[in-house]
Amino acid sequence: MREEKNKLLEEREYLRSRLNRTNRKIKKSADAGFENLKDFFPNVNIEKLTDIESFHNGISSILSNELKTARKELNGKIKVLDKEISELNSRQEQLLNPDEELNVFIDKLIEHTSEIKNLQLENEYYLRLSVIKSDVKAKEQDLDEIKEKIVKDIEKEINSKIKEVNDLVHEDKRSAPKLDLTYTSYEYKISNNTGTGKAYSNLLIFDLAVLLLTRLPFIIHDSFLFKNIEKEAVEQIIDFYNSMSKQVFIAIDLINMYNKETQDTLKKNKVIQLSENNLLTTLDWRDSSN
Repeated sequence: MREEKNKLLEEREYLRSRLNRTNRKIKKSADAGFENLKDFFPNVNIEKLTDIESFHNGISSILSNELKTARKELNGKIKVLDKEISELNSRQEQLLNPDEELNVFIDKLIEHTSEIKNLQLENEYYLRLSVIKSDVKAKEQDLDEIKEKIVKDIEKEINSKIKEVNDLVHEDKRSAPKLDLTYTSYEYKISNNTGTGKAYSNLLIFDLAVLLLTRLPFIIHDSFLFKNIEKEAVEQIIDFYNSMSKQVFIAIDLINMYNKETQDTLKKNKVIQLSENNLLTTLDWRDSSN
């Protein structure tokens, strides 16, 4: 508004300057009294001088009318500018000293501006959140793929070691059990033979495969695992135990049923041997009186 007002003031000043120039009056010549010239110039052409003077007076009348018209036009333009400048002054004064109605308008304007900004921020955060959610979903898919690959690699390595141990335990190269592994579940499959003895021997084979592949320092196998496994398989398992650098703890009830080599290995590596007279505890739990 100040810029607009300055332009109007400059234009009004320019028009006022032009108006001042039009206020100059053009004076008509008085009767010259050419007759007196004959006293000095007997041959002067009085008629010719009178025509020239009449022409000058005509020009002066035309110029006076033109200036009058110009003044009227300039005054009109100046009045218009005065009105526009006055209106601008009023508007500026109202803005600098607003009334109650305008204050309400300004408060509403500020309120709506704040609301718009909040909505813009909300939209911006929503768009950011959408991008983040999309990135998270993509990363989760990538992670699932990585997990699945790692699990499959573990599955492949364990199954390879299971087959290796199975071939050592069963010299007739029986079908090896297979581990199906996913990130959330597993299944240990035993093909062809589903008997109890085969299940226990396959469990021992799995334990040995994991022991060989991991940092586990030792394993423990209790006596009930050996009772249902065929004699030749137990002998191979005992021999495999004895060949390992890691430690294995086992409990076994009868050894006379196995070949001499297996018996010698068990006797050589035994830590404790219990019998009817050599009890583990000071009290005999079989005695009902205790």
